Amino acid sequence: MSCRRPSQVDTRTFEVLQIPDAKLGDWLGKHLEGRRVSVGFDPRLHTAAMVDELAKALQPKGIKLQGAAQQPRRPHLGTRAAGAAARRRRSRIR
Repeated sequence: MSCRRPSQVDTRTFEVLQIPDAKLGDWLGKHLEGRRVSVGFDPRLHTAAMVDELAKALQPKGIKLQGAAQQPRRPHLGTRAAGAAARRRRSRIR
């Protein structure tokens, strides 16, 4: 990820925030409050302290954190079909 100035991005689509002044918990809380949602995160990219801090900030707003390994499977995405297709492509390459 690289830093961008407002002149480098479409600010109608993206919100440019100053880090570390802007806290992820504040932004998520502002945009997701009252929706009773879970926010997924990759536990390999975040320390336990970061996750704990974020969870504490989001808990009063009814937002839960869910590690990527804990996320439910989505059968509508066709993961089995994609796996089979990938195996067929690999067998053609060999």
